[in-house]
Amino acid sequence: MKASTRIIAAVLLLAACAAPVRWHHASLPEDQWRRDEAACNRRAMQKVDRETALSDTVAGNRGSGQGAAYENAMARVAAAKRVRALVAACMTAGGYER
Repeated sequence: MKASTRIIAAVLLLAACAAPVRWHHASLPEDQWRRDEAACNRRAMQKVDRETALSDTVAGNRGSGQGAAYENAMARVAAAKRVRALVAACMTAGGYER
């Protein structure tokens, strides 16, 4: 197995192992929690997509090969972390707690 394939597999495994966050709100019904979390997630993903598109435009072509595969894998991990942080900020602003 190539080194880049092992790195990507390890990154994806670590990302898959991240425990999901359970949010709750004392004064809202549980079905509202899911809708609010879905809305926060959708907005976060849109924001990260815009940020990623902008950074890709600025960076230009990243090339190919092992270095580019590693950079792409790390960019995906960073984007996933950014989405989780934005969702957490959105939910907390809405009065939710973990």
